[in-house]
Amino acid sequence: AEAMVNALFIVWRECFEAVLIVGILWAYLRRQPDPRRAIRFMWGGVAAGAALSALLAYGVQAAQTELEGAALE
Repeated sequence: AEAMVNALFIVWRECFEAVLIVGILWAYLRRQPDPRRAIRFMWGGVAAGAALSALLAYGVQAAQTELEGAALE
């Protein structure tokens, strides 16, 4: 149970950092002369990062399910 709390805290911290970085980048891009294209690319990068993260999480979960017991250790 303690390991799960530690993992959730790390995930929360990393998500908070990602939101800060996206917010800073968004604020910078909004001040540019024509920010629409750049902001679309930024959100595309955010979506791609979230999709790749979900795919990696699925792969890790599948590997963990495949390796049980002593093999997982």
